[in-house]
Amino acid sequence: PIFKIQSQVRQHGIKVFSSNYSLYADMSDRVMRTLEDMAPRVEIYSIDEAFLDLTGIQSAISLIDFGQQVKHTIDRWIGITVCVGIAPTKTLAKLANHAAKKQEHRQGVCFLKSDDAIASIAQGFSVRDVWGVGARYSERLTSLGLQTIEDLRQWSPDLARQHFGVNLARTIWELRGAACFKFHETP
Repeated sequence: PIFKIQSQVRQHGIKVFSSNYSLYADMSDRVMRTLEDMAPRVEIYSIDEAFLDLTGIQSAISLIDFGQQVKHTIDRWIGITVCVGIAPTKTLAKLANHAAKKQEHRQGVCFLKSDDAIASIAQGFSVRDVWGVGARYSERLTSLGLQTIEDLRQWSPDLARQHFGVNLARTIWELRGAACFKFHETP
């Protein structure tokens, strides 16, 4: 809360602005409608995230080019910057999006199309960066010697299920390219 950091606000000349949730919702709606115009199916995941079903897109345009097209269209039509992660599963798409944000050379778009590409990126990020792995799981995984996403990807799904439950086992399968978290269209 702002009242707890008033001295830092004054000391550093921090500018404070109120939130404008109506504007955020309007911008989100505009982005989601744009995505719905560009892809055959869209799952709105949150106010600032969506999963796109790209079935059939690759027959018309390369997926990297499509990702760049999404990025540029949203920037041009709505005026906000987005990053695009493309992969065969939701968990890998979230990892690809994370790489698109963090690795400048990707220019905001990352396509994980091969096992080698997945392994290379997974080796460069901590297990805490996996979608659905919270701080508590991250600490436990690290204590088991699983430091990177690649370590988790190579771990036994059976052991994951035994120690953490079915969702972590599914996450490992997703990191290996097998879709376990289904696509849900939202009204």
